[in-house]
Amino acid sequence: MFYKDFTVSFFLKMILKRLKFIILLTLVGGILTLLYANFFITPSYSAQAMVIVQNYTAADAAADEAQKAAENGVTDQSQQEDIQDTTNAKSFNDGNVKIYASDLNASSTLAQYCTILFKNNVEIQNMLNGCGMEITQEQDSNFLWITMTSSNPKTAADTCNAVVNKITGTKNEQGLFDEIFSAGGVTAVKYASVPSSSTYPNVKNYALYGLVGGLALSLVISFILELVDTTVKHDDDLFKMYKIPVFGEIMDFEQNGDDTDEAKK
Repeated sequence: MFYKDFTVSFFLKMILKRLKFIILLTLVGGILTLLYANFFITPSYSAQAMVIVQNYTAADAAADEAQKAAENGVTDQSQQEDIQDTTNAKSFNDGNVKIYASDLNASSTLAQYCTILFKNNVEIQNMLNGCGMEITQEQDSNFLWITMTSSNPKTAADTCNAVVNKITGTKNEQGLFDEIFSAGGVTAVKYASVPSSSTYPNVKNYALYGLVGGLALSLVISFILELVDTTVKHDDDLFKMYKIPVFGEIMDFEQNGDDTDEAKK
């Protein structure tokens, strides 16, 4: 038994010696994981909707202006009519209201609380129909993404939109936000559509993992085979085994095509 030198040359010779085996096992690993991802994993579909959370809407601003005007004793009829028209605004889209940075910061903070509120609401939990729900804030803004994941793409989209309507409210039903907060509002920015492709599994990634795994396994096996191989291949091996220098070697003429005939002569 002699020790092998694990040099770059050693590993290159190992790879070249078992190159076909390494390529074959790498391809087998990729094909197996590809088949597994396609036929043995249930695909999941995700549908997304977006809502905007505001702690201060046009209706709130109009109410404040009307209160200030009343306190200042506004008596002009036209001014009173303008105040009344602004007070009747029903959403943040109605009327011209200046938006301050403090309003945006407060709305962003409110959106964080709403994320926790909506995730843990019992009524929303009962609407999920077996879907997985995720509510995330868009880059610390007052926009919220509502994501539904299901094995059925239509179920994911329908459930997502139903939850959005539950939060924002409809013409016939008050929204969850309005039931809890006396000011501000939540409005749907984007409703979910039926996804056309699955989000899990990622077949390409699975195939890539299989190729990498097959390559790693083939290299490990090749390395182990080299370790257990104790056959003498060249004069360096003899020197490592017996510590005696080799001064010459007998050629194997049968392995040299042209030299064989010369040897027979």
